[in-house]
Amino acid sequence: MVYADTSLDLRSCFKFYKTLKYSHDMQTAIDRSICSSFHNSAVTSAKNVCASQNAQACEIFSLFEEGFFLLRHALSEDVLQRLWLTALMDWPSITSKCSNVNAAFDCLVAYDSSEFVWDQTLMRKLRWITFGYHYQWDDRCYRESKRGVFPALLAQVSTQIANLLSEELTHGSLAKLDLATEYAKACDSFVPEASIVNYYRGKTTMGFHTDEVEFDKKAPLVSVSLGSAGIFLLETDQPVISHPPFPHIDHSPDMTRIVPLILRHGDVTVMLGKSRLARHAVPAVLVSETLMDTVFVSALKRAARLACTHRKHQESVAQDLLKTDDCILCRPLIDYMRTTRINMNVRQVVPSGCRFSDFV
Repeated sequence: MVYADTSLDLRSCFKFYKTLKYSHDMQTAIDRSICSSFHNSAVTSAKNVCASQNAQACEIFSLFEEGFFLLRHALSEDVLQRLWLTALMDWPSITSKCSNVNAAFDCLVAYDSSEFVWDQTLMRKLRWITFGYHYQWDDRCYRESKRGVFPALLAQVSTQIANLLSEELTHGSLAKLDLATEYAKACDSFVPEASIVNYYRGKTTMGFHTDEVEFDKKAPLVSVSLGSAGIFLLETDQPVISHPPFPHIDHSPDMTRIVPLILRHGDVTVMLGKSRLARHAVPAVLVSETLMDTVFVSALKRAARLACTHRKHQESVAQDLLKTDDCILCRPLIDYMRTTRINMNVRQVVPSGCRFSDFV
């Protein structure tokens, strides 16, 4: 990861989206702009539909020549729920992980006090966790000796996403497009080897940067968003024209190579081709606006109910007899989850058929 926000134009665009008021109309306008400028296709492979097990068919939005893909409804509610709870309750206490919190700590599964406040635990300080090859923030590199366990669930999900996209690039509606074969080949050989899981709290942001320290720069970078929605900025190789124009165009008409997206709970992005080394940023997390999303609210209440150690919850989860809002143990977790965006990105470090030592 190399930070590259020294450009005055990039800094200006980042600040614009950091301070923008994301009303319902503004979010709708951004979504309309994406629909007008991205290639949109529904997943047509029966194998993929069965894999996602969703009532809603998976949709793929792409800037195809850039190699950037946005997948919606690619993962089932159950898979998303497992990822969400695991990221909150299990991963922070894995001993082989690295994080910005220099301490091993447990999560809420052990609480039983009516005075428990989730945000007073070490979780309020947690900003990132790494798995597999641990990214060395000071040296901006990976080291073969700095490698931990890669979570099986995250490896399985990221591989499934790569396989889903490969199938659609090979046999679906995307197969007829140029570069489809090249992208599919990169997805077919994808091996999850390193992950950074980011915990964005409230006003947490991430400046423009590139993910370019991996030796394999052709393998996809797979990213899953959970929790609060976030604004994602992508710098493209070629200008992208949308209708209506992207919000920043009125202020910076020459910035036609910056694309803003709203990434919501369950959205998946895959960066291949040119976009694999593109600069990107996260200038804002939409905490208050997310509460208007009934799907998200329902998901976080279900997650809290499943995680709660309250005896009545354990007895009545299936029947949904207990209102989550009334539980003094669930409320702190809900408050944390609704104000936190979790992004788990997965990448391959070493090209297939090679060894780490081949590059050092």
